[in-house]
Amino acid sequence: MELFNLINYSLYNSIIGRSYRKILRVFERNKNINKAQYGEMVVNDVMKLNYNYFPMFGTLLSLHRDGRFVFADDFDFAIIGDFPEDIISTFERNGYQLCALSLIGNKREIIEYSFSKKIKNEYIKVDIFKLKEVNNIIRHSCPNFRKEKEFVRFRDGLKICQFNSYFTVDYPKFDLTVSKWGIKIPNNPDDIFELHYGHDWEIPKTSNFIDFSAYRFIAERSETVLGPSEKLKEYIKNNMSC
Repeated sequence: MELFNLINYSLYNSIIGRSYRKILRVFERNKNINKAQYGEMVVNDVMKLNYNYFPMFGTLLSLHRDGRFVFADDFDFAIIGDFPEDIISTFERNGYQLCALSLIGNKREIIEYSFSKKIKNEYIKVDIFKLKEVNNIIRHSCPNFRKEKEFVRFRDGLKICQFNSYFTVDYPKFDLTVSKWGIKIPNNPDDIFELHYGHDWEIPKTSNFIDFSAYRFIAERSETVLGPSEKLKEYIKNNMSC
């Protein structure tokens, strides 16, 4: 164990580790900065990459409830079914870099990719979630950062946040319809928000306002992995299924 910790410490303090920590500090500083001004640009970027992507969670909430981007620290999109095989290279060709990924369960299934794009001195983060159609519902899954404190370890220049469980939220099956903004969105956003955020989702909040009554917690390992793009791609190749 001492040797393992020493190796981890050495990697963490390597050139790669120092570079990663610099990126992480930038993300932490940027986390609570309002990026709303980039909302339209990001939506246009993502929609042109794959027509099957659509706004979800906080990004969909901004468009549906507020009619505009009032506050955004990142931007959320989703796809129903498998990720495109070329998702990483497609984003890279358009100025984005892979910066994180999340996986769940004993099969280590990737259920979220995160990409960043530097604009001036700010990093814009885009999350792409995989949703599944199961028995006439649409299921969202995610590492259990809601109720667990992660166990953090460093490996090969990556920060790995491990959880003992993950959560799922089931939404009524929805179709995608072209909105007044000219992009596809779920045709039942009210149902999604009520299950994901709670009955008072229409009231803007200044802090986390998650209602867990629709959440199901699964006692299987999950992880979020953060780090440089090339290291993340190696991790994907060697460790998990997509």
